Amino acid sequence: MANNDLNDPRTGLRWRKSRRSGGAGGSGNGTGCVDIAHLDQRGARAVRDHKLADASPVFTMSAANWQALRAAALDGALDIDAR
Repeated sequence: MANNDLNDPRTGLRWRKSRRSGGAGGSGNGTGCVDIAHLDQRGARAVRDHKLADASPVFTMSAANWQALRAAALDGALDIDAR
């Protein structure tokens, strides 16, 4: 990917690299990057692996599920050390 804001011509989605992916504030080593796209005005999201880009599987979720996933990630509940 050439930038962090890329339109996917196949789907029309505008993918953005998560601010919390990789580097400081993310996985720490830059390998845990995800791209996120808004699906609708209600907050549904699509998520894919940044390094795989167009070849990545795409996971979609409702606004409620997105908020639950986001809250768990911000709380550290998904950290490998937390398991």
